[in-house]
Amino acid sequence: MQVEGGKVDWAAHANDAPALIYDQVDFDEALAVALAFAAEDGETLVVATTDHGNANPGLFYGSKANQNFEKLFSTTATNEWVLNQITQNYTPAQVIELIEAKQRIVLNEEDARAILSRYNKDSKELYNPGNLPFADFAAMQAKHTNVQWAGTNHSADHVELAMFGPGAEAMPHFMENYRMHQFLLEAAGVVAG
Repeated sequence: MQVEGGKVDWAAHANDAPALIYDQVDFDEALAVALAFAAEDGETLVVATTDHGNANPGLFYGSKANQNFEKLFSTTATNEWVLNQITQNYTPAQVIELIEAKQRIVLNEEDARAILSRYNKDSKELYNPGNLPFADFAAMQAKHTNVQWAGTNHSADHVELAMFGPGAEAMPHFMENYRMHQFLLEAAGVVAG
């Protein structure tokens, strides 16, 4: 069985820290269920991995880093949801009010105007067909959350591979991604190694 935390990919493309964090928490809870089952069953191999890095989110240090990051835990709406509520008819004051109500972040009028300036364009992008100002909004949020992003695309950095259960002992310390399929077939006993 494969369980995928799919929103984390779209959230990273959108530089959407609230969506990314909450999807990761959901994934962690699902993984805990799988690990508990595997521990009791003794015959189940649990593999946790990803197909690629994405946008390289990171925390930057500052005197209020913890306090700022913790704002994300009281956020009641993702960036995607917030930006989809805004229309060309919004005023800067309405943008500021919406973001403060849903994310406890108070933007200035210049930032609100910059967000509004993006609402008269269309895009054919797969991950952002509405041309919403995801990256711009995330950059504005950074001083309030201490979360920064390297971009909005897939990255070539190393990713996590963790295993628990029978076959986990065969996991190498490093593996090129094109070898993963064969390795998992062997670890699961589907094909001989």
